Amino acid sequence: GQQWQLSLVLFGELRLAGEEMDGITFNATISACEKGMQWRSGLHLLGSMRALGVRPTETSYNAASAACGARSQWQRSVVLLDEMRHQALEPNPVTYNALINACSQAQRWQDALQLFQEMVQCRLHLDAVTFSVVIGACGHTQMWEQACAVLQDLVHRGLDPGTAGYTEVLHACQEAAQWERAIVLLDVMPMQGCLPSAHTFAQAVGACEQSRHWAAGLQLLDDMRAQHLDSDEAAHAFVVASAVRGHERCLSPGAIPGLLQPLRRAACQWALGLCPCGPRRGLLK
Repeated sequence: GQQWQLSLVLFGELRLAGEEMDGITFNATISACEKGMQWRSGLHLLGSMRALGVRPTETSYNAASAACGARSQWQRSVVLLDEMRHQALEPNPVTYNALINACSQAQRWQDALQLFQEMVQCRLHLDAVTFSVVIGACGHTQMWEQACAVLQDLVHRGLDPGTAGYTEVLHACQEAAQWERAIVLLDVMPMQGCLPSAHTFAQAVGACEQSRHWAAGLQLLDDMRAQHLDSDEAAHAFVVASAVRGHERCLSPGAIPGLLQPLRRAACQWALGLCPCGPRRGLLK
């Protein structure tokens, strides 16, 4: 984790020794700063290149931009993109991935999506990293339809979204209360070689909760237990939501004990106590 410090020390020793500093040396040191998330040092080295008459390359800018992105310095990454173009350097997929990640780290979701559209318009190569960040941006902006479209594009390109990619799309569906689409995505995952995780199921259960489709949520919780996945957190949230919204009667008497079984007794009492009609003490027996 301290490799960047060693790289800066060696770089300084070379300069003191009067060694000629070429682009390869600069780029290697900037890349070390990127891995150490040392954006200030990366930008300083980039400025030193220009001061010493060493022409920065795409690699130089990409590494510096990635270092900025890791620390949510998205504005500095945008400046670096403009500098690249001013230097007649062509931004490549690595450039855009670094900038999209910078915007996402700073929760600039709309900017991340706009950069993705630029990549598509420029016909740049889109990889799994690009899609993953963009899907996450869609999820945070409740753009579930675009998240699904991006996921479909990723699969059509033969790229593997992985469980994490599906979970991000399910998050967008949860935020938009798109419970039917969430269930479809759960069914599609095994067909694509991805096994839903407990967190993935939780997003779908959350979508059922948001849209007040309690029966569908109960079925998903049963599916989680059947697959030996930890359903405690999802079941807890589901019970609380149904109690707060006064829909505890929608949960059939036969389903309630099974739903509450994974929960600790104190958590059940607290959750059911939020019901406007008062706690259902009989359910805890």
